Amino acid sequence: GGVLWREEPARLVRRPGMATRKAPRISVVRECSWCRRCNFSRVPICSCPQRAPGKRANSARPLPRMTTPSKSTFSAAAPLAIPPDVLASLKANGATRQTDAVASPRFTVWTPKEFAAFTPPEDDIILGEAARTAGEKDVAYWRDGQTAFLVGPGGTGKSRLTLQLAVTQILGRDFIGFKLPSPPRRWLLLGNENSARRVKDELAAMTGPLPADQQALLNEHLHIQAVVDSTSDCLSLDDPEALMRMEAAASEIRPDILAIDPWEAFIKEGDCNSSPLTRDSIRKLPAIFAKHSQRFALLIVHHSREGSEAIRSAEGFGAGAFAKGSKTFRSMARFGINVAPEDPEEGGRIVLICGKINDARKFETRGAILDEKMSWYTRNPDFNLDEWKDDVEGKRGGKSCSVNDVVAAVRGGRSTTKEIVDAVEEATAAAPRTIKAYLSKAAAGGYLERFGRGQYKLGPKAQKVVTAVQRAA
Repeated sequence: GGVLWREEPARLVRRPGMATRKAPRISVVRECSWCRRCNFSRVPICSCPQRAPGKRANSARPLPRMTTPSKSTFSAAAPLAIPPDVLASLKANGATRQTDAVASPRFTVWTPKEFAAFTPPEDDIILGEAARTAGEKDVAYWRDGQTAFLVGPGGTGKSRLTLQLAVTQILGRDFIGFKLPSPPRRWLLLGNENSARRVKDELAAMTGPLPADQQALLNEHLHIQAVVDSTSDCLSLDDPEALMRMEAAASEIRPDILAIDPWEAFIKEGDCNSSPLTRDSIRKLPAIFAKHSQRFALLIVHHSREGSEAIRSAEGFGAGAFAKGSKTFRSMARFGINVAPEDPEEGGRIVLICGKINDARKFETRGAILDEKMSWYTRNPDFNLDEWKDDVEGKRGGKSCSVNDVVAAVRGGRSTTKEIVDAVEEATAAAPRTIKAYLSKAAAGGYLERFGRGQYKLGPKAQKVVTAVQRAA
């Protein structure tokens, strides 16, 4: 239902400085109003009665020869098939509306009774968590058909986490405290950041000790792009060659889960700051892959903003601004994980934060430690969120002192204010006034306790950390 046109007998059109030529006179069959901008169709003079008096349409370019559309052009759209699982559920529960094999070309609209009759699949949870209390249900964070993201600064292990997530999901293991209860999914990992050598080494470390049956399961369900030739540079969603390769991979592999890393290599024009390009690019991927798997889900690995200020925004109210580029990226996902370094100076220790969740409560922020032998992250049971926040707050904006520095001085045997200030000043070159401010903050946060005049000892929070360190040793 758009604007319909018909061709009338040709007439002579003469313009100053131009040769006389024939052009079709085009008139409106229906609904041609000035508000519909008739000039876009290059009509010589808009014949709409609603046009502004004296207004002429754009006729500077050659007039196209336009004909009346055939009836087939305006025939009804192809019928939409109701998914078989929805059909079966509705029929089994006695619902009658829209239960034919073919639906009419309109929105699928249900009554409350039909919603009550619908039985969702029970094995659609990709990543979730066990209930915290006996009365609660298990929590589902990421399900089939949903888009999720993994965002963090460069060098925080996002690619390794993605590979580990795929391996653990296929094998049915836990992932840093998360549950992966669904049957093995077929994974496709596309990206051009990691060399074939690195992927080989990480797979050998992760899967080397596995028995033969689990190795076979991985070979059946895990597919990873090998960066060995120029095809790895052909990933942009506005590149026709890349689209052809993706169509071929979708048809051949039929992945249930597609993980792309990094997002900048796939987004159209490489512009992650553009909201329209972000939206179009994310929608394009399910259009290519979802027709080959009813379970299709998308995982996008993306870089965050850099700097200590950005790391602080990974958790709390600033979590929405953690990812680099347009906020449309975050709005189009149902679930996301922000990855931040626990300590930039000590690699292999990261923090996993709930970047977004639409269908459940947020998961608890947790720390993870890299097992270099296994190339595998495990949950850090001694991670303290408040201590990490205070440490990041101390280092935000380029400050040279933090709460951890003050606590370390007390742990090293200093107790008086002067001893603590001298030790921290020597270690960090921070100003005494700054050190005293963080000394007070450490005491207020429970990391230190005052006793006597100007004397400090380790507080309850710092004592827990010392006990954990001693236990590990």
